[in-house]
Parts: sequence; C-alpha cells; structure tokens
Amino acid sequence: MERKWMLLRQGSQISTTAGTNFGPGDGGNININTGFLVALPAENSDITANSFGGRGGAININL
Repeated sequence: MERKWMLLRQGSQISTTAGTNFGPGDGGNININTGFLVALPAENSDITANSFGGRGGAININL
C-alpha cells in the first residue's frame, strides 16, 4: 500500500490472515509506504498479520 498520508479512524482495520482451523498457514506480510500515518488511540484501529497454526506475517511501515 502506498499513499502520501494515511488516517486510521473509528475502528479501521488493515489485516491479513492465512490458514484455517482445518489447515495451518503462515500469515501474509503487510507493507505500508506513506509520508504520514495517523491513528487516534481512543478509536481502536488495528494493523494485524495473523495465522492459524503457523507464524504471523511481518508488518513493515516505511515513513
């Protein structure tokens, strides 16, 4: 994802999930390239890389 600026508000989600309860998988990676990343703490926004039965993915934020 590449943007000049990014604003996460009101429970925003950027996520990836790999695998299921029936078959494991390693999580995918999230790469964010932006000049500014703003998230308000009281609004509960998340960036997550999850997996079932494997390793979670990497989250890279390049400002």
